[in-house]
Amino acid sequence: MIPLVSATVSYEWQPSASRLICHSGAYAALSLSHIPAERRQKAMRAVKWLYALSCGLLVGATAVVYSISFFAIVFTGDLATHAEAWVGASLIAAGVMSIVGGLFFSWSGTIMHPQDVTAALLSIAAAHVAAGLAGAAQAEIVGTILSMIAVTTVAAGIAAFLLGRARLSYVVHAIPYPVVLGFLAATGFLLVLGAVGMAIERTTTVWTISEAVRADAIMQWMPWLAASAVIFLLSLRIRSPLLLPVSVGVTLAVFYTVVAAGPGLAQVQSSGVMLAPPDGAQGARLAVSLYGAANWSAITSELPVLMAVVGLTIVGGLLNLTGVRYATGQSLDLDRDLRAIGAANVAGGAAGGLVGYPVVSTSYLGWRVGLKGLGAPVAAAGTCGAVGLFGAELLALLPRGLFATIIGFLGLDLLVSSLKAAQQRLSRTDRLLFTGVVTMAVTVGVLEAMAVGFIAAIVLFARAASQVDVLHARHTLATRTSRTERPSADMRHLARSGQDIVIIELQGFLFFGACTRLRSIADQELVKAGRPPDGIVLDFSRVGGLDISAALAFAELRSQCATIGVDLVVAGARTAVKAMLGAVDAQGSDAITSYGTLDEALFAVEETLLSSTERLGRPRGGTTFLDDLADLHPGFDPLRFCEVTTAKAGTRILCGQDDARELFVLISGRARATLRNGSDRSHVVARFLPGTVIGEIALYNGTPRSAEVEAETDCRLLRIDRQSILWSNSGSGALSTDFHRLLAETLASRLQRYMTYVTEI
Repeated sequence: MIPLVSATVSYEWQPSASRLICHSGAYAALSLSHIPAERRQKAMRAVKWLYALSCGLLVGATAVVYSISFFAIVFTGDLATHAEAWVGASLIAAGVMSIVGGLFFSWSGTIMHPQDVTAALLSIAAAHVAAGLAGAAQAEIVGTILSMIAVTTVAAGIAAFLLGRARLSYVVHAIPYPVVLGFLAATGFLLVLGAVGMAIERTTTVWTISEAVRADAIMQWMPWLAASAVIFLLSLRIRSPLLLPVSVGVTLAVFYTVVAAGPGLAQVQSSGVMLAPPDGAQGARLAVSLYGAANWSAITSELPVLMAVVGLTIVGGLLNLTGVRYATGQSLDLDRDLRAIGAANVAGGAAGGLVGYPVVSTSYLGWRVGLKGLGAPVAAAGTCGAVGLFGAELLALLPRGLFATIIGFLGLDLLVSSLKAAQQRLSRTDRLLFTGVVTMAVTVGVLEAMAVGFIAAIVLFARAASQVDVLHARHTLATRTSRTERPSADMRHLARSGQDIVIIELQGFLFFGACTRLRSIADQELVKAGRPPDGIVLDFSRVGGLDISAALAFAELRSQCATIGVDLVVAGARTAVKAMLGAVDAQGSDAITSYGTLDEALFAVEETLLSSTERLGRPRGGTTFLDDLADLHPGFDPLRFCEVTTAKAGTRILCGQDDARELFVLISGRARATLRNGSDRSHVVARFLPGTVIGEIALYNGTPRSAEVEAETDCRLLRIDRQSILWSNSGSGALSTDFHRLLAETLASRLQRYMTYVTEI
């Protein structure tokens, strides 16, 4: 966020010092001890109202100047003769727009009035309409143009409102910070140029700056921009919101002093230095009086331009709201603000006004001078309405350069703050993007710069994302087996033959930026490894989604595997991922098999490997560790020391939190261990096949059972309790020692496998 300091003013009466203290750093040493308390309170209220009124007039006058200027953009050239007759109605509509927006914006200090970008497009459409109706009556021409403006404003309002209702404002959050910062810096620069153009009464851009540096033009804008620079420098040291209104008052005092000592007010007014007021007598006339004379076919012919205006209203509104948020530090609800833009445009369009959306500069001005709540929008609405209804004789008393000073100060403040934020917060790459946006904005246009900046940000993001490794982990079946407990002989066989089964666990969202890395992984496994593996297991459980480019990359991998005879297994793919893979037929080959989870896929692969061992004539290791114990002690018969028990499918063998008094050895059947999380959902953490031990950890540790073990099928088990001769040393010490040693080896092997699972979390 741009480090702009919000200066707030609070007044406190200190009886001991009898002074009015402004906590923004400026101390008003007004000795009022001789005034009664009631009169002092009235005086303080009067000071506050006077301050608020002066600030409100400042904001309102700025809104009036902007609204008149933008209306003049539309009624330019041959249409300029009609501007004075209808600018009053336009000001009334601008006032309606401002107050309606203020009532509905999430930050009530947001000021909304007509904008230059949309006014420029409407001026093109107005010129086309006037040219097409060259032989028509003036009432028809003006009525058509005013109707076109009103219809476009209402249409833009409806579109913005519907988008806000649909909660689609989130698209603005996709705009990168360097682009927004560049937009603010460009806005500041363009405000400074606008201040120069206002002082010399010419539109000033970087391409027409030569007109502003002529000797006669410099004398017109230099004093006012010098005042802007002085106010800006003072604002770096003085954080009081009184600074700007006081500076404006001093500037006016100096101006009128020079005028009084020199040519006089009448001569200055005739020279064009003062504002030229609109024709107030026409202010009460409403544009709707000419709608009946409109040529609607001429309006329809300009539909493409009018649709562009609607689009720019939404885009410009979101951009400016983002600018207001960064410039003032306010928290905004952009969906609500879109609805506010819609309501304000519908209300303004019904009154015959121009299209509008929030204004960074005027809103920033109201915030800088400390207007609270609806103060700034009400001031803008009241001033626009008063000038539109009752004339603007008072505007003729204000120098045009005064508004150039205010706009120039705001531009310098935004520009320098943005440059400082860019220097402190942006990386080298982001600074290049920031510089490009600013350069593009001041040379070509703000919207074009935002578009180019957004595209550049996408390219940079794709480049950065392509460097993010989508590979979460790589294993082979020798080190990463399923969560299935098997006899030690089977586990030893998997450790030997599992080297030829590669397990690749992917992560993140796989999109076009990740395709290079995906192809690199495929080449590493199928080409560069020398001899390709027998099978590849792709785990998608950590993949949130993928785009068509990534899906096509997997289709290529499927084709490669099918060509060289490598079995490809897909595990853990979500529904959306499966649909995308199916769209490119990445799952349509016999060389690929899909499973719901990685554990299910690994179990199936293990069963295939162990079954192939049996087909080759080598017996599958079905012995238990008790059989190994019998090999060490030929006279040992497990049935003499162990109780045989059974469990029906679906029944519990062990219950969680029960005391551990025995362990079991599974003779036949299948069982599973489950854990429950905080939401009381159970998760399978292990499966048991014949020959494996169940429940030994809690028995050794002397703690309650941590998991529940349930029989998946009918099971036969050997039960060994603490009183067994195998557990104690009361019988054969060597037998008991070997029993515990073999059991410890089983535990160590299980712990080693579980460590692999833990490293994947």
